[in-house]
Amino acid sequence: DTAVPEDTAIPEDTAVPEDTAVPEDTAIPEDTAVPQDSFTLEDTGVPNDVTNDDDVFADTADDTEDPLEDANVVLPNSVHLAFSGGGWHSHTALAGWFMGMLEASGKSLQELTQHVESIAANSGGGWFLTQLAYSNAYRSALEDEPDLYTTSGFLGQTEEFFDLEEPCKGLSAINTILCEQMESTRPMFAMMKMTGTQSLRWDILVNEVVYQPFSMKTELKDTTLEGPREAWATDKALILASALMTEEVVLGYDQWATEPYSAETKDEGLPAQKNFTPLFFSEMGSSGHIDPPLLRAQDIDLHYTSIGWASTKGPETTAITLDTSAGISAIGASTASSAALAPLASSSILDKADLYTTAVFSTSALAYAGSGLAPPANLAGATLTFPGGVAGAEYTDYAKAQTVRLADGAYLDDTAVAYLLNHLQKNGVADGFNITLFMNGRAQSATLGTQKVSSSIERLFMPALADNDVSPFCMFGICVDTMSAHLFDAVAWDGVEPTWSHQDGDVSLAYHQLAVTTVENKTFDIAEGHTGTLHIFSLVHPNSEPLPSKPETFDAYKKVLATAMDGVINQGGWAHLSKALGLE
Repeated sequence: DTAVPEDTAIPEDTAVPEDTAVPEDTAIPEDTAVPQDSFTLEDTGVPNDVTNDDDVFADTADDTEDPLEDANVVLPNSVHLAFSGGGWHSHTALAGWFMGMLEASGKSLQELTQHVESIAANSGGGWFLTQLAYSNAYRSALEDEPDLYTTSGFLGQTEEFFDLEEPCKGLSAINTILCEQMESTRPMFAMMKMTGTQSLRWDILVNEVVYQPFSMKTELKDTTLEGPREAWATDKALILASALMTEEVVLGYDQWATEPYSAETKDEGLPAQKNFTPLFFSEMGSSGHIDPPLLRAQDIDLHYTSIGWASTKGPETTAITLDTSAGISAIGASTASSAALAPLASSSILDKADLYTTAVFSTSALAYAGSGLAPPANLAGATLTFPGGVAGAEYTDYAKAQTVRLADGAYLDDTAVAYLLNHLQKNGVADGFNITLFMNGRAQSATLGTQKVSSSIERLFMPALADNDVSPFCMFGICVDTMSAHLFDAVAWDGVEPTWSHQDGDVSLAYHQLAVTTVENKTFDIAEGHTGTLHIFSLVHPNSEPLPSKPETFDAYKKVLATAMDGVINQGGWAHLSKALGLE
């Protein structure tokens, strides 16, 4: 209890006993080092004022646990990406955007996407996503060898493999009609010749041509959506947009009889699904997200019939019970998501198209000839499988296997946003969502506010019909009623100008940042009144095409790639992309 005089100095090397208490009012000098195992909230990347319980998934543990240790936490600065469709045009544009970002940032792909939690893709965007997420050969080439992309890389190998000389010559009578009357289908027949198949089967064409570079068709042969991924993608939720065809879809053909099916959705409150109903191929990885149901409609009856000149047999009815994406092939899922010509398999759609006025064939026979462009799937046994063809010869065989045909994710290149928004709302991200859309198209034929945009972007903001149930869509001379992708109030475009833009010849790039509010969409089960941010990075080239119909198309692809990379690296694009990706 000896008192130490106030002016007595304590030697610097004097040890303080471990149990010595520091008075509560003792100030810690500003230059005092904090032990390395201490952390502050800033270290986590979470703003100090985060209190919104809406930002946690529905299955998050109770409040007594540390939310930063819970795999199901959605951070407010989390990023969710949507890749548009558009075949090789979109695939090439996405490669350009990403190779530009890698070069401009000096980061690895894993660092570049560190805040990305979810990615949804449609059609050609799905090709890009599956190759980047599952193929080591493609990922390493894109990340490490961008200068070779158009020569010995992906695009160079694709161009070398493609043969576009006289695609309609030497075909069967029906295939000649399809090839000659619809110019946009000619690349399909060129692909058919390259693969050595005599049938117009989309699953074979995609596997043998799209996944031909770097022998990805072999590398990914047995890869499922839950299979091994590249390191950058292991913690991300991945969704591929597809659709189940519903209206008089031809499965088989025997002389003068066809074996079609139709699907009837019976969910209360769900609009009648005209021609298609949404199908989600998904895998959550280690993200902790909840899988969306495989089918948006949970109550579906399949009706199988046999239709001939003299009589109609059936129908035989089965009910779908499938609700999981487990075991689904990664290539198979992207094949279904990109099947844009699947309407040719529907005799009811062809009946309305008035395409074949000079043909002597029935629409049922033509639908059989084009049915291979809609990939088949079997649903029996509570597991979706891709049989590689249709089994059996009669409608009873198809009913037993629950054979159906699948299609592109609703024929709107930005439909991936609808699938992504459904996923986010189901996982507790109602408000404050942050979606970045890469839109890669050929034309800006619509207007929102004062801005010229693609029709696919317009569909996200403008209802085609007052009831918001179906949306008419025309392509290749066929007009189809499809699912409405109206998701946001169009007021978001009032007074909006591009934050950034760049143009090189016919190729134009632009970035728009929008404060959006959701509208109700019953088909995709989107609730209205929720707010967030939509970043749109668009690339438009009128001479680029989803599928190469002539040799010059590859020149357009190369221009798309070069302009996207230059726009990001040298023309200011990276500054905006880095913010949209949550890196600033």
